[in-house]
Amino acid sequence: MTLVKQIGRPWVCRLLLLLIAVSGTKVRAQELVAYPFEESTLAAQQRNKTSIAKRLNSNPLLDDYDLKFYGLDVEVDNQSDQIWGSTTILVEVRKNAFSTLVFELHHALVVERVVVDGAEMSFTHSNDELYVELSTHRDSGTLVSAQVYYGGQSGEGMVMETDDEWGAPVTYTSSEPFYSKDWFPCKQDLTDKADSVYVFITTDYELMGVSNGILAATTYFPNGKVRYEWKSNYPIDYYLISIAVADYYEYNLEVQPAGTSSPIFIQNFVYDIPTCLDTYREQIDVTIPIMEVFCDHFGPYPFREEKYGHYLWPRGGGMEHQTMTGMGNFEFYLVAHELGHPWFGNYVTCATWQDIWINEGFATFAGYLATEILGPEYADGEREYRFDRALREPDGSVYVPEEDADNASRIFNGNLSYNKGMALLY
Repeated sequence: MTLVKQIGRPWVCRLLLLLIAVSGTKVRAQELVAYPFEESTLAAQQRNKTSIAKRLNSNPLLDDYDLKFYGLDVEVDNQSDQIWGSTTILVEVRKNAFSTLVFELHHALVVERVVVDGAEMSFTHSNDELYVELSTHRDSGTLVSAQVYYGGQSGEGMVMETDDEWGAPVTYTSSEPFYSKDWFPCKQDLTDKADSVYVFITTDYELMGVSNGILAATTYFPNGKVRYEWKSNYPIDYYLISIAVADYYEYNLEVQPAGTSSPIFIQNFVYDIPTCLDTYREQIDVTIPIMEVFCDHFGPYPFREEKYGHYLWPRGGGMEHQTMTGMGNFEFYLVAHELGHPWFGNYVTCATWQDIWINEGFATFAGYLATEILGPEYADGEREYRFDRALREPDGSVYVPEEDADNASRIFNGNLSYNKGMALLY
């Protein structure tokens, strides 16, 4: 009997509830080993380690409010990694006599002004933190809306690169684990999801800006610019918010899994180059049977009122930005692994990076389930590969110990967080 037949939705749901009850974990992320994601560079690991260590010593004032909404209205093109515009942040105050708003924002970005509830406020910006002093104190339960106008050179969380294979320039964001602050003011706390996010991207006529949720409106301006207005009304963690700007071509699909009342929209953006879609079409189309398998085993697609999406980017591997996954290619396993993340990583998100195995173990397991589509010999080979990799570190834990909580190479250890996590679920 194959594993797909052995494991059903009730088993997965019971295990997930048990994990949440025992560990307090909620779940995501991106592998730093050669297979299947080829992104493991010493520089990237050291960069992540520094950033994680900094976030572990985060400002306690960030705990004084609860995030409700992000509204980004930014201008970006595909020729630089600069960004200009504003971000509106709606928060609910958690304490009485609240007087200081704190957001995280890269020091290289220039803050022009901050408006709180319609009035301009004084602020200071240094060491990647933005302090906003309120003119009057607010009590617990009060809603506060802050609009930050800023711009300039982004940090490493926003990159402009040219795709080596296709020659297409792309400006894109990749914010995991703590790089959202490199391109918009935010609170980088896994346990505090925004209830919704709007991302408005203004760029040149010939370009397309893609992001989370539904494209609610497109507005053309006489100066040769166009604004794409993306809106998502599902809770979302900071690092899952994303943008990408390139000369994209849109290719869409629909799938209606058994037992559902309406189809799921699958929105795909490939480069607007004649042979690009021809190269990837069949691989993209495999999203349909994979979605059907996952809905059967994990339950309804969590963001079915909006979409699932892909866009090409120049970096290898993938990143499961909520409802709009960045893809270096459309190889079968990569499509399957990333499609597992809407359930485990987006909808359910780890409470700490020490619990990353839940995101990646489940997504790796999902990738294994999907190989059943190809045939039992493929599934057997995938299982044996994952088990073999996990056994290379027999004494390692899927849980990242506290002493390694600032070590990105340990957090995203492919053999432990990914492969041993998958083996544990098996």
